[in-house]
Amino acid sequence: MGKQYRLQLRGFGLTLRDVKGLDWYPDLPSRRFFPCYGIDGTGDVFKLENIESLCSLTHKENVMLVVADGGFDIPTEIVNFQETISCRIVYSQWLCALKLLRRRGCFILKLFDTFSPFTRSILFLTTYLYESVQVVKPQHSRVVNSERYLVCIGFKGVPKPWMEHLERCHEEGFVGGENVPTLIPSWCMRDKTFSVDVTNMAAEIASHQLTGLEAILEKLKTTVPNG
Repeated sequence: MGKQYRLQLRGFGLTLRDVKGLDWYPDLPSRRFFPCYGIDGTGDVFKLENIESLCSLTHKENVMLVVADGGFDIPTEIVNFQETISCRIVYSQWLCALKLLRRRGCFILKLFDTFSPFTRSILFLTTYLYESVQVVKPQHSRVVNSERYLVCIGFKGVPKPWMEHLERCHEEGFVGGENVPTLIPSWCMRDKTFSVDVTNMAAEIASHQLTGLEAILEKLKTTVPNG
């Protein structure tokens, strides 16, 4: 697309260093893509100084699109807790986008379920920070898993007091890597329109998951011998 419209596109990325499967492809060098591993060289998005390092690298750029799909392997026996386990990385990426994007920019973030109060508080705040917010399940995403994507269009900017609070949650909220902070009071999310929209979204995706699982079970009945 960049060549077709003669756009001078540039990309920047933050990821963990020296982790198998997470390194940037060495066979696909590009003079328009710049990997960043943060101020400490680890690429750890849990550290605010690494996020700030990426912001410093892009402060003269007109960042209009941020895509975040970070995650890690979850053992099968605790896969039902994936949403809670992933809270910290989801929040870190979400905060990073708020610090990188220019006004009217867009953001896409991978989520795992949307049932916990923490995830819903992120969704609620997001509706105030972007013109348009949707949660979608792409066709290429496995129908039976909990993966879905938060699609945000038209970034409005973040008030300074909000950013100070969000940064404080990032630095102090995840005590011991297990505690999940409270971003906003629970009463904030009692908005009727928000509650109905989130419930309907979760129900629709769950319905598709159920249909997919039933199809798999039916297939197993016809392929696995009795006994």
